[in-house]
Amino acid sequence: MDKLMSKKRWFFLFSLLVTIPGLIFIIATPVSNGEIGMRFSIDYTGGTVWEFKLATPADTGTIRDAVVAAGHPEAQVSEASNGFVTLRTKPLGLQTGGAAEGSIAELRTQLETTLGPIAESGSVTTVGPVVSRDLTQQALLLVVLGSIGILLWMTYRFRNLRFGLAALVALLHDVIVTIGVFAILGTVAGVEIDALFVTAMLTIIGFSVHDTIVVFDRIRENLARHAGAPFADIVNHSVVQTLGRSLNTTVTVLMTLLALLVFAGGSIRIFVLALFVGILSGTYSSIFNASPLLVWWEERTQARAANRARSL
Repeated sequence: MDKLMSKKRWFFLFSLLVTIPGLIFIIATPVSNGEIGMRFSIDYTGGTVWEFKLATPADTGTIRDAVVAAGHPEAQVSEASNGFVTLRTKPLGLQTGGAAEGSIAELRTQLETTLGPIAESGSVTTVGPVVSRDLTQQALLLVVLGSIGILLWMTYRFRNLRFGLAALVALLHDVIVTIGVFAILGTVAGVEIDALFVTAMLTIIGFSVHDTIVVFDRIRENLARHAGAPFADIVNHSVVQTLGRSLNTTVTVLMTLLALLVFAGGSIRIFVLALFVGILSGTYSSIFNASPLLVWWEERTQARAANRARSL
């Protein structure tokens, strides 16, 4: 524990191994036109999600063929729970003439003609393209403004740009890890990102910065208390002093999130999973990325100063 900062390159290497796969899937999202990478719910893409249960069960392929024959070639059909299926289409109205693409009532009539009676109709959610576009823009704006605000505050708080940039790097690490995990899950398991995901990301950003501030505050105190000591030793000592607190806080939060993940309803499961991944990553980055980055930066500065002195 006394030589944590001497292993900073291993910490950086581990972070690269964690972030690069997710980053590849994130970049693949626009490149593959959404076929690989993140899957977005209708909160972002617009459209209608309708859950229903047929009186005579049919496989999803048969149901999709019937929906395509009804004039919706873009439709996606997947199995839900308790015999229900989930249908995703372009935006539909509830009543005839309620939307340019048709209505649920019209589609239901056409499906019952082909597949037989619909025994039970579940939830119907429709989001228009304007609403989804505005929500996407607002989500990106919130994350960008939050990051800029954190950089400015950390720089002012510690009167040093290095502290602000180190905190921002740790924050970006947590954002990439969390989004990357969901990009991978979206590809291999069809997990979709919904509107609550933005709330989770902002919470993760706040938690990450809070944990980093605790460590940086202790570094600042020890810099004044142990003036003249090697910077790496001061940072190492500060990290060790705050390590127990950080781990205890994280374990407590993760245990609560794990209980929610197992027992909570599906409507908040994506939100809870995002928090779980982000908080776990935030704890790691605050201890093993942000603080070692300060040491690396200081060592580089001292090495450049030494080279200039030798050249004079």
